[in-house]
Amino acid sequence: MSSLAAAYPDYNVSWSAYDHNHVCFDEEYGIEFLPWVGVSPRLVSVNSLRPMYTVDLASSSITPGLGPWRMTDAIQSLENPQAWPSKTELIGNIKDLGVEVTVKVVIRLAKPLTEAKARGLASNPEVFLFAPRGDDVNPISWDLSTVSHSCAGRRGFDFCQEAQSAVASFQKWVSLLHPSDNSALGIFGLSLSELQEQAADVRIHGIIVQDSPEVILRILKEPSVASASIVDMETYK
Repeated sequence: MSSLAAAYPDYNVSWSAYDHNHVCFDEEYGIEFLPWVGVSPRLVSVNSLRPMYTVDLASSSITPGLGPWRMTDAIQSLENPQAWPSKTELIGNIKDLGVEVTVKVVIRLAKPLTEAKARGLASNPEVFLFAPRGDDVNPISWDLSTVSHSCAGRRGFDFCQEAQSAVASFQKWVSLLHPSDNSALGIFGLSLSELQEQAADVRIHGIIVQDSPEVILRILKEPSVASASIVDMETYK
């Protein structure tokens, strides 16, 4: 599941749905391992217990069903400034949204930052996006929006005991991988050598943030932010 989450930051892996169904199947049928997990596009409002799609972790053709959407276009163009709106235009658009809105954006940084400096922009980003990997390829990432499920060991280690940052937990996960994992990693378009190279010198090139227009505007006004892409929003009353 960590490979799926790292390779597809535009999708939300339903860790809670996995836990819930795993317990149900274990009690009802005596199945110790449930080989599928729910995923949904990383929208503002997604019911973690009712994911939109099911991915069979035992399949060798997991990813074709995870098609591109608005967020995909944004994260794949981190190294292409021409693909992003100007900050002036974006700030005007967000000001027009009003206050009773939750906004999800992909933030493109002006230059790669350490995790500490990225957290200075947004204290709790959902996802940290690492170095771009070329056109039509998602950057490798680390999802911190479901930290509590990492405590249960779903990441392959206990986040709460062994790593308490996106970079440290990514590096911890990579350190647990072996050459024999390459075939499984390849299903998600990953390789051990590439993961090790990124883990050796992690820099944050973008972040995914969900917050109010007021907070997003504050982030956009920071000099270290180059631009952003609004990928979803939801009005509440």
